[in-house]
Amino acid sequence: MDLSTHTSWDTWLSSLSTESLATLLSLRPDVAVPPPTSLVVLSTRLTQQRSYRRALGNLNRPQLYTLNVLTCSTTELSVTSLKKGSLLSFLSTTEIEEILSTLVNYALLYPTSNDAYLPAPGLAEVLPHLPLDLADNPPLRDCAALRTDIARLPDNQRHVLETLAESGRRGTTTALREAGPDHPLYQLLSKDLLRRDGTSEDTVLLPEDIYCALHHSVASAVSNPLNCPQPQSVNTVLTRTAHNTAEEPATGIDNYAFFLHTVRELIDTIDTQPLHALADGGIGQRELRRLTNTTNLPTAQIVVGVEALAALSIIEEDLAEEGNWITTANADTFLASTPAEQWELLLRTWWYSSRPWSGTPHERAIVLNPEAGDGHLRLLRHQILENLAIWPADILTASEADVAALTHWCEPLIPALAGGAAFEDTIHTAEILGILHSCTLTQVGRALLTGDVSTAIGSAIPAETTSILIQDDHTIVVPGFLSPQHTDIMRRIATVESPGMATVYRISEESIRHALDTGLTATDIHNFLHDLSHIEVPQSLSYLIDDAARRHGALRVAPALSVVHSDDPALIRSVLASPALQNCGLRLIAPTVAIADVTPRELHSALQDTGLSPILEDSHGCVLSLRQHRPRPTLDNCYASLVPADTPLTSLAQESQLSPTHAEEIASQLHAATENSRHSGPVMTGDTIIPLLHDAINKHQEVILGFIKGTGVKAQIRLLPRRMSEGMLDAVDVATHQPYRFALHKIRSASIISNDS
Repeated sequence: MDLSTHTSWDTWLSSLSTESLATLLSLRPDVAVPPPTSLVVLSTRLTQQRSYRRALGNLNRPQLYTLNVLTCSTTELSVTSLKKGSLLSFLSTTEIEEILSTLVNYALLYPTSNDAYLPAPGLAEVLPHLPLDLADNPPLRDCAALRTDIARLPDNQRHVLETLAESGRRGTTTALREAGPDHPLYQLLSKDLLRRDGTSEDTVLLPEDIYCALHHSVASAVSNPLNCPQPQSVNTVLTRTAHNTAEEPATGIDNYAFFLHTVRELIDTIDTQPLHALADGGIGQRELRRLTNTTNLPTAQIVVGVEALAALSIIEEDLAEEGNWITTANADTFLASTPAEQWELLLRTWWYSSRPWSGTPHERAIVLNPEAGDGHLRLLRHQILENLAIWPADILTASEADVAALTHWCEPLIPALAGGAAFEDTIHTAEILGILHSCTLTQVGRALLTGDVSTAIGSAIPAETTSILIQDDHTIVVPGFLSPQHTDIMRRIATVESPGMATVYRISEESIRHALDTGLTATDIHNFLHDLSHIEVPQSLSYLIDDAARRHGALRVAPALSVVHSDDPALIRSVLASPALQNCGLRLIAPTVAIADVTPRELHSALQDTGLSPILEDSHGCVLSLRQHRPRPTLDNCYASLVPADTPLTSLAQESQLSPTHAEEIASQLHAATENSRHSGPVMTGDTIIPLLHDAINKHQEVILGFIKGTGVKAQIRLLPRRMSEGMLDAVDVATHQPYRFALHKIRSASIISNDS
């Protein structure tokens, strides 16, 4: 880059308005930390290769291609000349102008005086080393198929590809001239897994799609990389006609309803038996298998559910018994919330969580792995979902390969967006939470990106149902969602047989016994079913409830370690004779009383396992409820990701490391420093500061003060001094009329602003 270009770059940078500088700092926050003291410092940071690479990572394929065209050009190019040329003929004039505007906002291009554009200084040295084929943009092959082909290669050929993938894609060797056709390089060239670089006969180049495949991409094949990829599934777009209206995007309610059932089942299961952690933390395969067998739920759902419970502080490690995960009082709060509140809470928590909710399947600790947290995961998650919003809402079906191809087009310099652990975690968890359906955004998913998720959830979830259908086979069909209070009672008197938006419950003798154990009476159960059922409760079900209630409590368990007693001596004798109770150490101490060597809860469970229906008593003979009383969550749970309800759901574009206010403040300071240095006189320091200030006060001239803040940071400000007394300077900002007072010993420099400024 010649000197005139550098001068033109500096002139353009100094001509930017405060708003344009603030936009630049927001787009490239790395150059604002720490805040630059002048435009010279800002220019130096903007033209560093590391900063360029960060900025280029935010650009899509057409933007990078346009930037490469301008960088490779030997002349200045305008919008008109770009449109007339064949290189950007696939873009409209409006699209070219939008791309150029974006590149100028990122300070990767800058306009010249004749409406042309030039690349920023030093950018031409960065673009050739990007892992993209921007010059010719050949078709990209399917990455999954390429990875299969690479896995079948001999070790020496595969080693060549892996080495090039980790070392810049280019390699120089004389083997191409000296070796025969059996050489690994020739073999790879013949299979089109390696290509010759046009810059040198001895240079080979790793194709872009091979590079992506070796970096875990699952992107599908793309015939034209410059065009936005569309799903390759058949009939993915439903055609609208005058007589046929296409389906709307799924709401995600079905997936959410099933996941809500998963969360409730996990809370009940962990209440009954805490999770046992591995010695080095996390939950392993054995505990996960136990949860699967107990709940009859898919393992994938359980993994996400356990991570969600930990993020909400509904479960955490027991302080009294290290190594066990137990439920906390947050479970009661969660279960008492409405389904809409629960859904929004889950979405907000996942949106801000830095943990992979789909677990770490390749580690020993599959769930709640203490090493699984990753600060970059949240940003990658936001980028993937925001990219999906590019597809029209009438695209209802896609595949993971289609999504990977889209994300590679949107951010081709970030391989993690097109495959790997973060990609898989985002797609998998978003499907379970109802954000995605068939790899496309649901209505709630789109609302999550716009921040209006509460309204979308309110529209998706039907009003609370107040009517249930009780069938003759003792099953109950509940359309939609019951109120939290009714849901609690229903889950106590029946077990879920088929979860979803039309949940099927089944009432059995065991479920009635569970309801009685948790404090309900037969009358409570009858009244509950009668109030909600829009038909008469089947007589057989009423008999079942009454029979179970009549047998319930015929045996009573009290502490001895435990005591079992009954009004029926024959029942006590049958208990003592039961082979299944031999390990309980039962001994008869009276015709109607026996004692045992196990705790009351253990004896109670053992009696239930034999088909009996005992109740628990305390030391005063009062019946105990078996409902769990959960402890409060601790304040330092590293797994928790609680988000206040009033926290806005910001998108990635709004989530810059630099807030808009801070960016505008830095830009204003830079702008003021430039203007002030342009119009100020010589800078005075030391003993010359006081006479200069006296002179400024007498002549009513503004000055630039350099001073030390209370935090010890140097700063400058433009003020009009009014008076000095008792070691203090009183001054006012002419623009804002804000008064200031400075201790004279903290003023380090001063210069007078000329009157013509």
